[in-house]
Amino acid sequence: KTEAILPANPKHRVALLAAAPRRQFDGAPGADSLVRRALEINPNLVPARVFYAGMLVDTENYEGALAEVRRALQVDSTSLEALAMLAAIHKLDHDDRGFEDARRRAFARNPRYAELYNTAAEFSARHRLYDQAVDFAQQAVALDSTSSRAHGLLGMNQLRTGAIDSGRVSLERSFKTDPYDIWVKNTLDLLDTFGEYQTVSTPRFQLFMVRKEADVMALYLGELLAQAYARFATAYNCRPPTPIRAEVYRSHADFSVRTVGLAGLGALGVSFGKVLAIDSPGAREMGQFNWGSTVWHELAHTFTLGMTDHRVPRWLSEGISVYEERRARPGWGADVTPSFLAAWKADRLVPVSRMNEGFMRPTYPEQVIHSYYQASLVCELIERDFGARALGDMLVAYRDGHDTEAVFERVLKT
Repeated sequence: KTEAILPANPKHRVALLAAAPRRQFDGAPGADSLVRRALEINPNLVPARVFYAGMLVDTENYEGALAEVRRALQVDSTSLEALAMLAAIHKLDHDDRGFEDARRRAFARNPRYAELYNTAAEFSARHRLYDQAVDFAQQAVALDSTSSRAHGLLGMNQLRTGAIDSGRVSLERSFKTDPYDIWVKNTLDLLDTFGEYQTVSTPRFQLFMVRKEADVMALYLGELLAQAYARFATAYNCRPPTPIRAEVYRSHADFSVRTVGLAGLGALGVSFGKVLAIDSPGAREMGQFNWGSTVWHELAHTFTLGMTDHRVPRWLSEGISVYEERRARPGWGADVTPSFLAAWKADRLVPVSRMNEGFMRPTYPEQVIHSYYQASLVCELIERDFGARALGDMLVAYRDGHDTEAVFERVLKT
């Protein structure tokens, strides 16, 4: 309805706030502008403050997010939604004392407020902290066993950590309470097809592939993953625990559902850390993507996530993955394009201090693609100017809880 309301009343603050999540969900630019307009009209609109805080969290701008949620609590100190967001931000920012204080304040208002744990689980998953998301979702279920959202969050993140059977049980419980949750329904439908797949084990990997492709796929996938593991283990002095589960999906829609619960995801692969999911070569028409390069890219994420306890910034993890693609084989990974050069010349590329915004809040259609390549150039520059160990040392510093500014100062002395 917002499309009909806003042309007639561009200052309708509720319509502005309602339109923002839709734009964010669609990956379209302008969600932040809509929320800011709503706050210009009514600075005391608590749901807008909380939503905008969540957008800042997505770019790992915890300081800005805390400022927004504190403004919301100045307006309404009893807002459970704001207290839940405050707790989630503190947890992501390594502030356990702040998390406990926010939780205490929320539970003083409502001791059965499971949404605090659900919010923490959702944002943990959005920041690739899947084990932490499982833990929070389990606490939500323990507090409110009727919460379909809690069971759904638990199931989706159990699947991401490789607990397939437990994940199915949790999703079935969620679906029993809320049969209209399309994310859960799609994922359960996908799980129903797993009987058509088989697992082939190698020394370090479990290859999960549709049966009719397995004999051929296992030969190529197993060898490629072994080469990539050896390369990254040497380069980063890290050996993630094995076996690592690599799932290869026969259709892009199935891969997309496995990743986000909906069809239509633009990515070709994803790494949850100890679980990889990728398109099969047969999932797309010939020439649409480089399957081997995608596998290499996703396994690099397993190393950067593992070395940092899943606390690597998005831009650095993506930059290292693309950089490793580029130097693995000729023709692999992103390369400079005329549109990238045009964006650079027009000063549309974000500075390194705001690289996550290029991935999470693009301001023009090609910015996400440009950000992958730009991040890889930053990684190449760091290794060139600060030495072969610099990227690995940065990952260790992130694992130890330092933010990006501190990592640059401590590791790169700049």
